[in-house]
Amino acid sequence: MTSVEIDHGPGITSYKRGIHPAHYMFKIESLSTPEVEKYESGVFEVGGYKWSLAFYPTGNENMNGNDYISLYLVIENTEKLPACWEVNVSFRLFLFDQIRDNYLTIEAANGKISRFHATKTEWGFGKFLSLKSFHDASNGYLVGDTCIIGAEVLVVESNRKQDALLMIKSPPNNIMTWTPTKVSTLHGEEYVSQVFTVEESKWKLSISPKVNELREGKHLSIYLQCVEAVSQYQNIKVYVESKLRIKKFHGISKPLEYNVKHWFSSSESMGFQSFVSRLDPIALTGSDWLTIEAEIMVISKVKSIT
Repeated sequence: MTSVEIDHGPGITSYKRGIHPAHYMFKIESLSTPEVEKYESGVFEVGGYKWSLAFYPTGNENMNGNDYISLYLVIENTEKLPACWEVNVSFRLFLFDQIRDNYLTIEAANGKISRFHATKTEWGFGKFLSLKSFHDASNGYLVGDTCIIGAEVLVVESNRKQDALLMIKSPPNNIMTWTPTKVSTLHGEEYVSQVFTVEESKWKLSISPKVNELREGKHLSIYLQCVEAVSQYQNIKVYVESKLRIKKFHGISKPLEYNVKHWFSSSESMGFQSFVSRLDPIALTGSDWLTIEAEIMVISKVKSIT
């Protein structure tokens, strides 16, 4: 077997693969009789568009294909497309090695996209393979005066969606205040506030007087919870910088405050398990309540800009 001479020029990738072309194969028999400058394949459909292959067995002279075979992908039925049409495509073209049952595969390097439009209806490779290598029977590309070409086409849709992420400082209505009562009698796992809305996302505060058996309920746990992110962006997390504080509680002389910085998913909580030690219930007589406050300093918001 002689070496296969391939010189596609810059920006082109070639390799061998055993998998058949996914979209189309075209067999050309009796290639040398009669001599035809250009073969046009049948039409196939991919991505809602009609396509065909153009094969030059002695090279496309207009594209410097002398001494090579040339192969192109052609978009068809363009007269039925809307005015100013444009189709962006990533594609591969194939030549079958009939001896080794694999395909010489050629495509644009680095994922380059080819833009089909009214004045450019075909893209491909003027120097697909040298004539010397193509006609050498030991290479398997031309056997019994027959060759097989193929194509795979990926249409890159242009229905692009674009969003922008904003960081909003001191948003309106950014202070949430909650005053649960009868704190000394709380024995459940969680007590929650009403729902607050800040920049379209919904939030609530919660306390857990009984953290676990080891602490024996001697600490208050306080959390900020994202109940629901903005409806159209439920899969995007919300970033929050906030201050959680106890403003009033029997036995403390000044507010207790902690910072929270977190990317919240819907139904996710963030806070402190041991925010403050619970006082003796007897000492709470007459003042069995506290005031909890969450101040959102910064919150993220996603908006569409398309």
